[in-house]
Amino acid sequence: MLKNNRDLLKLIGIIIIVFILLLGLYTVYGGIVGSILYNAIFYGKYNSMLISEIVVILFAVIVITIRKLWPQINKHKENFLIGIKRGMPILVIAIIMLLVNGGEIIVNGHLDIPNFISLVLVSIAIGIAEEFIFRGWLQNEIMNKYGSTPKGAIIIILVSGLLFGLFHLINALSGQDILTTIAQVIQTSAIGILFCSAYHASKNIWSLVFLHSFYDFSVLLGEVNSYKDCINNPDVSLIANIITLVISLLFAIIYIAYSYLNIKNNLETKRKVTQIIIVAIVALFVTSYISPSDELISRQVCFEFAEIKIAEGKKTFYIEDEFLISYVDQNNYIYNYRLFIEDNKLNMTNLKTGDNILFDIDNVYSFIVYEDDSNYVILINSLDKVYLSNYMSINNLSDDGKYLEDIKNSFVSFDTPDILEIGYLEYNEGLYPLLKSDINDYFIIKDNEVMVIN
Repeated sequence: MLKNNRDLLKLIGIIIIVFILLLGLYTVYGGIVGSILYNAIFYGKYNSMLISEIVVILFAVIVITIRKLWPQINKHKENFLIGIKRGMPILVIAIIMLLVNGGEIIVNGHLDIPNFISLVLVSIAIGIAEEFIFRGWLQNEIMNKYGSTPKGAIIIILVSGLLFGLFHLINALSGQDILTTIAQVIQTSAIGILFCSAYHASKNIWSLVFLHSFYDFSVLLGEVNSYKDCINNPDVSLIANIITLVISLLFAIIYIAYSYLNIKNNLETKRKVTQIIIVAIVALFVTSYISPSDELISRQVCFEFAEIKIAEGKKTFYIEDEFLISYVDQNNYIYNYRLFIEDNKLNMTNLKTGDNILFDIDNVYSFIVYEDDSNYVILINSLDKVYLSNYMSINNLSDDGKYLEDIKNSFVSFDTPDILEIGYLEYNEGLYPLLKSDINDYFIIKDNEVMVIN
């Protein structure tokens, strides 16, 4: 009886201790983890891309289901790791990029955890979406019709891979320059051929999902801490374009050569060639970094924002449909101006003279006007840029026709991340243009520079 009582007390003690530890974890670490996950889910850098990829995944699942391809996808699977090895060139490149980009993060000593979680999720989503579409549906669909012979299989691998590459022509529609797009299509077509050959040999789509996701993750990791991604610079020298195209062709040759080995499936030859390919990939990476590095780096324009620490400050956000500026000077002379958006352009009209001017700013989403001392600050939010003018002042108001032209020429543009809201910040008895990005970062414009609030 006594022993049973001791056992019961011991059990109760263990339960109490566990619940105390659980309560501590929940209150201390649970709040931290919960906050990080909340920011990652709602304000992660790649969330808009993640939503798009989830839509593609759902579309792919519906198509595969309608076409009754799931039994084909799920049968005759090769070992997962062997399937990954069939994409060896991509695996090697992904590991190199992971070491380079991960090493840079370690050296800098900073990692944006919500953005990192967002990157992991979107990388997985991209891998699933594109592999389900191009291998799960497209390759299997064509294979069912025309893949009964070895020659037919090779043709299908080539066609499916090329379609995967040509799909990336869509990047040119988003403003990417033609030469960069061509280089990208060359590489992605060859990658598509490699992935198609790997899937043909392994029949394991999850090996390809892993390779695809790991590759994208390793490449995008270099921008995980940035507030705005680098953009391609069209104004680069001919030598940079030539080097980029040559490197793209060399990588494409490597991918296609390994694709041939997947089809032939000669393990001895494959083992020897794999060593040569690894050395070639490393050599290409070293070459691209040292010869000539300044020309290659100039292919991209990257943005950095200075940080400013602001402990307290009143944030005000709002949107104007139109704004009327009305001022009566000491001689009782009245100045009246109207600002309004029409067809995604900002217009300004002098209501007394009827003069109107259209500002040379495309894709105007919103604008605000606020008074700072004697100045009227005009802040405009457009695609990837904001525009600022504080030229208008009660000291220089005029009904002269040239005045509107002077205002038009006074705007200064700033490269920014995607801005969701604009307003102003009251801080240290001053007003500063305030920007809120779509991932909940805050920026101000101070001393003619965009600074991120830390």
